[in-house]
Parts: sequence; structure tokens; C-alpha cells
Amino acid sequence: MRITTKFFVLLSVIISLFSAISFLYLHTENRRLAKFMEEQKTYRQENFTKIYDLIGDPLETWAFDYTWWNDMVDFVQKNDIAWAKVNLDQGLATFKATDHWTYSVNYSYVYSGNNRGDESLKELPLPLNTIPELFRRGPFCHFFVYTSLGLMEVRGSVIVQDNDQAHIGDDRYGYFFVGRLWTEDHINDLASVTQNEIQVLPAGEKIVDRGSDGLNAIISFQKPLIGWDGSPVAVILAQSEIPGFQKFYNVKKHLSILFLELMPDTQILI
Repeated sequence: MRITTKFFVLLSVIISLFSAISFLYLHTENRRLAKFMEEQKTYRQENFTKIYDLIGDPLETWAFDYTWWNDMVDFVQKNDIAWAKVNLDQGLATFKATDHWTYSVNYSYVYSGNNRGDESLKELPLPLNTIPELFRRGPFCHFFVYTSLGLMEVRGSVIVQDNDQAHIGDDRYGYFFVGRLWTEDHINDLASVTQNEIQVLPAGEKIVDRGSDGLNAIISFQKPLIGWDGSPVAVILAQSEIPGFQKFYNVKKHLSILFLELMPDTQILI
């Protein structure tokens, strides 16, 4: 065997070995990266949910704490507007809400207020005949609804006396609702605290998911926002980048290109 032939045989062996190692490396790294990305998605989604719940806690607390209170029962029965202005209107800032509404046990309007100081959304932004449906399964409700001012989160509770903290007694004296408009500032605050890019889109609207092409280090997930009837009215699209992974993708891309270029040369040499 001539030296030239030996050289090309040795070269083809080296190239084949390098190609095999490159392929094994890419395969292993792809599996490792897929597992890492899935773990990151789970972690970030759980973290987002915890923060989302914490931000929503003040609304839930207001709807719960103010509705097992004899003074609240007296207010509904006596329509004491002066009491409401002191105890309810001032609660808007305390519980980070934008609106509140009170209805009697017969679903008639009693009082409402907001942090805008106007008559907008004076009534609950739902038909009154939906109120019985809201509490058919329990004493509390939580839903989202689109209003004339934008998307709003609403929590509600039946009003009971202070000896019924669990709100499970047969005696109901009215209904109290509290709401928060999901303004641009609120969405930006949620994005900042959770360290995500956030879009809130109407349900059914086409979603451009940056994390779906598999070529970039983007964690992407969605959270539906449920309406009063149990159907989604909107969806949160949360997306965030993983720092430093673009370099890995570049290395993987170059190795893939080199592997594809070397394979034909190996076949020719052989």
C-alpha cells in the first residue's frame, strides 16, 4: 500500500471518528438541553404562579374578610351610604383594587365605588341574572371579564354574619364584589416581578409563541384567565430568555454544519 493511500485511509478514519464523536456529542447535548429546558419551564411556571397568586391575595382577602361582619350586614339592610364611604371606598387603596360593588340578597344594587372618582362601571359588569350562577357551587367566586375599560379580575363573596366565618350557613344577606382592572401598569408590574415578557390576549386570538421554534433559549408558557361561566376569556403569554444559551446554540450550529460537510468527504475518501 502506497504512502498516499495509507494517508487517505488514516485521514478517513480520523474524519469518521471525529464525525461519530460530533454526532454523539450533539445527540447527548440535545437530550441534556431538552431536559434542562423542561426543568426550567416547570420551575419558572411554578414561580410565576406563586407570584401571580400573591399579587391576587389582597383582592381575595378583601372579599373574604369584609363579608363575615355584622357591620356589613347592617350596611346592606339599612343602606348606610356614610358607612360605606368610610369602610368600603377607603378599602380600594388598602387592597389594591379599582372597583367594588354590593348587592342585596335579592340581587338589587346597593352601593359601588371605584378609584377613578366617576360613574364608570357603577354596576357589576355582568348581567344581574348571572349572580345566582356565580354562587351556585359555593360562597365565593373568582373570574375575569372584559369591561368598557378593559380586562378586569373580580372576586366575590356572599355576605354573612360574623358567626359564620366559613360562609357556609343558610342565611345570606347580600353579595360583595371587588375588582381590579388589568391596566398596562398592572401587567408591566407583573412582568417585572416575574421577570417575564408578558402579553395578555383575548381567548381565541392567535398567539405568537417565541419559544416554539426550538432554535432559541426561550421559556414560554400560557395561563388562561377564566370567565364567570368557566370558559377562558383571555390568556397570559409569559416568555423569558435563558442567559448564555445563545452561545451554546451557536456552537451546536457550527458543529452540525461541520458534521454535514465532513460526511460526504469521508464517503469520497472511502
